[in-house]
Amino acid sequence: MVKFFSKTDKTMKCEFLGILEVERGTAEALTHSIKEYISGIGMSIDQLVGIGSDGANAFIGKHNSVFSRLKAEIPELQLVRCVCHTLHNAASAAATEMTADLEFLVRETRNWFFRSSVKSQDYAALYAAINNGNMPNKLVQLSTTRWLA
Repeated sequence: MVKFFSKTDKTMKCEFLGILEVERGTAEALTHSIKEYISGIGMSIDQLVGIGSDGANAFIGKHNSVFSRLKAEIPELQLVRCVCHTLHNAASAAATEMTADLEFLVRETRNWFFRSSVKSQDYAALYAAINNGNMPNKLVQLSTTRWLA
């Protein structure tokens, strides 16, 4: 994925850039593949501002990783660590501010309505009455991602 400012639309955009097929998962091979791909689509490696990755050592390790190799060429390059971990940290910090009763309510609300079509219909009717006829969004299950469990 690539995130950039579009001068034409005057907005930030996030678009799919492409998929790289690699034979080896070493930092050296991955860095070479990334640089070759970027060059092949007409961009310069110097245009990179940041790189986002999960916690794989080959990508973000302190020594001999994709990030450390690119950082040597682009000193101002920023690292955006695992998004799931970052969201988990934010959610955990927010949860410390909630009382146990409120946390239970947030966690169990979906389960309460999901298991009963009658409760779901009653909820939708009440929501519509309170919100000028607008229907509620679907209550979604909490993420099963291990960071957010």
